[in-house]
Amino acid sequence: MDVLNAFFSYVIGLALSPIGGFLLAFLALILPLILWVGQQINNPSIKKTIIIYTVFIFILFIFPITIIATINTIRYYNETEYLLNQNGNNQENGENIHPNNDIGNVHPPNHPTINETVLSNTIRAGGQRSFVIAGDNNLYAWGDNWSGTLGDGTGEHRPLNLYQPVRILDNVIFVSDGRAITEDGTLWAWGDNRHGQIGDGTTHTRYYPVPIRMANQVIAVSDGIWSTLAITSDGQLWGWGRNDYGQLGDGTTIDRLHPIPIMSDVIAVSASYLYTMAITSDGQLWGWGRNAYGQLGDGTIHDRHFPVPIMEDIIAVSAGGSRTMAISRYGTLWAWGSNAGGGVGDGSSVNRLEPVRVALEYNVIS
Repeated sequence: MDVLNAFFSYVIGLALSPIGGFLLAFLALILPLILWVGQQINNPSIKKTIIIYTVFIFILFIFPITIIATINTIRYYNETEYLLNQNGNNQENGENIHPNNDIGNVHPPNHPTINETVLSNTIRAGGQRSFVIAGDNNLYAWGDNWSGTLGDGTGEHRPLNLYQPVRILDNVIFVSDGRAITEDGTLWAWGDNRHGQIGDGTTHTRYYPVPIRMANQVIAVSDGIWSTLAITSDGQLWGWGRNDYGQLGDGTTIDRLHPIPIMSDVIAVSASYLYTMAITSDGQLWGWGRNAYGQLGDGTIHDRHFPVPIMEDIIAVSAGGSRTMAISRYGTLWAWGSNAGGGVGDGSSVNRLEPVRVALEYNVIS
């Protein structure tokens, strides 16, 4: 089963590459045309020629992709076996085989058992992968590893799904999906970087955690899939990555490859797919980015490229795909945005463009 997963991962990877995309587009256009022409022609010799050309196209385009995927699958398993064997041998000798071993606390692939107690509030399940900080303050991950999303270094050209915990990073106090904060306030990031969401100034995928240069220690981070928002110890909110709907809040729709300052005096942030919510120290809730379903809560469906005030006396907020929920300092729960399936909780299925109170018997604490 692992062999098939790896094989099809390579096929998909090649198909999603620029060359693969061109070939698939070419085939999608030319093959129906060939078949249509063949149906319109009754001449057997011309039909034979069409069949020959169809076979030729298959050999020229599809067959090489299959061969390359097969070769890479075999090479992947050979490399993985070597890495795991090397890792076991080197750990016995007290060595670290990470290519950037000057960093010191990033770990190569291994498959330890988590013997330590799992700390509360330090688990994260994202997509088809999971992250956990154990009682030894080390970060472990397992599951889907496409584009290096686990950060164990084995995602490059060999997307192995890991079915048991792998040690990724030491001294971690917070983890998000592809983001982590260590005890010294350093922010680390890894995985897909197509919009610069890692924040290292590039759009290169990172298969190991890389430290992100920030002005001060990072105390909170929220990833919006292709964008990242982080708060530093001075209360400054920073944003980088995808910005086509203004979800970074810098007044533009330009992707940012480096962290840029957004607003000050921030104590909490929640980044969703295409919009962001934040709370300042005075309890004011702010929102910006996409607003097609009223998920910002400003009474409109207009996208916002700057932070706009939403409501006061808020102590917690969570931005979903197109719906937002917040808790006030009085313990009341508020919700707004998409109400498909009654998700807002107001007894209706009508989208709410402004916060509405969710009727509960008791106050909400989290």
